[in-house]
Amino acid sequence: MMKTVYFFVLLFLALLFEFQVGKLALPLLLPALVIYYVSLAGRTGTAFYLATLFGVVLDLAYGRELPTTTLVLVVSLAVGRVIRLKAPSHTYETALPGMGIALTALLGGDVVRLTLTNDPETPGTFFWKLIFFGAIGLFLMPFLTLLFDRIGGKLGVSGALCAPKSTFDRLRPRRVREPRTGRLP
Repeated sequence: MMKTVYFFVLLFLALLFEFQVGKLALPLLLPALVIYYVSLAGRTGTAFYLATLFGVVLDLAYGRELPTTTLVLVVSLAVGRVIRLKAPSHTYETALPGMGIALTALLGGDVVRLTLTNDPETPGTFFWKLIFFGAIGLFLMPFLTLLFDRIGGKLGVSGALCAPKSTFDRLRPRRVREPRTGRLP
């Protein structure tokens, strides 16, 4: 129950943030990263459901006729899950999926903008936006994972990071034979 409330508070804060930066036409970076964190800390199916619900709410709030935000959030979550299939054991393992999610959200936002306004960007501007937002996603996702895991740990909610196996556990033989004693030749 506490995990569900925690996830909804995170998504609500991401929704408020999106409403504030939505006026500036920035891509769906933070909501996509928060939904990816929810998929790591909870179930992936639940995260896809929440991405769909979150996208519908944003599309309704912005008055869009097509559910473009829903599509962008679901595709960016799928890209993040494909890049990192296993649960991460360190915060740096979330950096590459964070970059993939940021780039997918940027590309999706630009495709939506292109279809709505029919005004393409210059290739140079688009290239620099890819580098900038890719770098933001690369550094922001590990930071958010660490922050959300710390806050969730104080609330008693399990986080996204798994406990890493120690190297001794992996190197230890699984079966040890005892020397035979008691028999004399």
